[in-house]
Amino acid sequence: MTIPMNNAIAVHPDIEYAAIESPEETRKTATRKIFIVAKDLISNISQLLKKEFQLVGTIKGEELARDRLYFYKNAMYNDLAQEIIAADFVSANMGTGLVHLSYAHGHDDYKARKIIF
Repeated sequence: MTIPMNNAIAVHPDIEYAAIESPEETRKTATRKIFIVAKDLISNISQLLKKEFQLVGTIKGEELARDRLYFYKNAMYNDLAQEIIAADFVSANMGTGLVHLSYAHGHDDYKARKIIF
């Protein structure tokens, strides 16, 4: 299992990503939880989770990866802000349109990180 060793999230530079939130969850917890997913996959995710989501905004993958103001919060290690990088192998055909990377556990993951330097 590589998720505990997660180092970054990969996005495709040409995919449009959406910031979404569940108004129902916000009402329950009084805390906004914003999620980033490929815009074209919002309805699939909504059906799978049986939740309605509200669109907060959109951003291209290349901007998400390029702008060093954007990080993601690792669910297992809340005190870590980890990077978002661009990778051509990410697709919006299924899931969220995001790929978690573990540099020490996958060749594509390692290559994606090596390209940055």
